[in-house]
Formats: sequence, C-alpha cells, structure tokens
Amino acid sequence: MFALVLLAALSAGSIEQDVLGGVNRYRAGRGLSALEWNEAAAAEARVHCRHLLTGPVASPHSGFDGRVARLRKKISFRGAAENVGLLSLRDRLGDVVVRMWAGSDTHRRNLEGPYQRTGIGVVQSNGMVCAAQILLGAAAPQ
Repeated sequence: MFALVLLAALSAGSIEQDVLGGVNRYRAGRGLSALEWNEAAAAEARVHCRHLLTGPVASPHSGFDGRVARLRKKISFRGAAENVGLLSLRDRLGDVVVRMWAGSDTHRRNLEGPYQRTGIGVVQSNGMVCAAQILLGAAAPQ
C-alpha cells in the first residue's frame, strides 16, 4: 500500500513539474521571466484540489483568501493570484492545462502577471484531475 501511495505522489510531482515547465515556456514566449517553484504554495494548491475533487467546495476559487492568509504566515509576498483547472485523466495535463489557462482572460492575466514564484498542486480522483496554481509576487518590504 505504501508503495502505491509513494508512486502516486511521485507521479503527481512529475506532473506538477510538467505544468510548471509549460507555464514557464508560455511566459518565455511572451518575454516574461520564469517562475520559481514554491513548495508552500504547492501544498496549499494540493489541499485545495483534494477539496475540489472530494469535498463540498462551492466553486474552483472558493477559499482563495484563506489560502493566501495561510501562506502569508509562512512566507512574504506582495500579490497573489490563482489558476485552477479540472480535466479528465485521459488529457495530457502538462500541455492542456496551460492552454486552458491561456485561453481565459483572467487566467492568462495571472500567467502573465508580475509574479516570481509559484506552486502547483495536482490531485487525481475518480477519473478526474485537478491542477491548481498559486502565483506569488516579490517578497513584501520589511
């Protein structure tokens, strides 16, 4: 059982990195800097995806202010945004999710925004995949 859980975690981690690669290729194509990985934001994104796929969450962006508040207790940043995508397992997530976000005005502004760090959480359940991205700006002035 532990091996199956570990395998699922490794698979999700590689998918998260695949999505990050797609985001950074998208940004590079628009002359924007690459986003650095932030594990605290990724952990929040994973929890949110679990709630979306298995719990009573009203909409994909419900609770965003709470996620940001929890992150502010751990790290310093000035601005934050969020992208969320729900897909079926048959989709090629790394490519599809970035195209999906880029095709939405709001999500595209987030992708192209003045952020330096990001965390991406990917959770699979019941034939569906949730990918959530939390983007963070520069550290807040001390």
